[in-house]
Amino acid sequence: MVAVVWIVAGLVLSVLARAVAPRGQVVGVAASSALGIAGGLGGGFAIDRLARSTVAGFTAGLVGSILGACVLLIIGNVAAAPGDARA
Repeated sequence: MVAVVWIVAGLVLSVLARAVAPRGQVVGVAASSALGIAGGLGGGFAIDRLARSTVAGFTAGLVGSILGACVLLIIGNVAAAPGDARA
């Protein structure tokens, strides 16, 4: 059940990222959503394993899912951006 919250947090964050910076998004809607969900699950799981208390673990997992989604969305946009910096 907690993983559903992490998935929703990652998905909501990817939608918010597209709304805030629509021109700054290099990847498409599906890829952005997938990155947000993967980051939400990965970050939530990683932080949840570190914070073992139920209430603190849920809150930490939620924060971790948000941070994980942010990191993957940024990495995805940087990796997909055309430019001479990567050449």
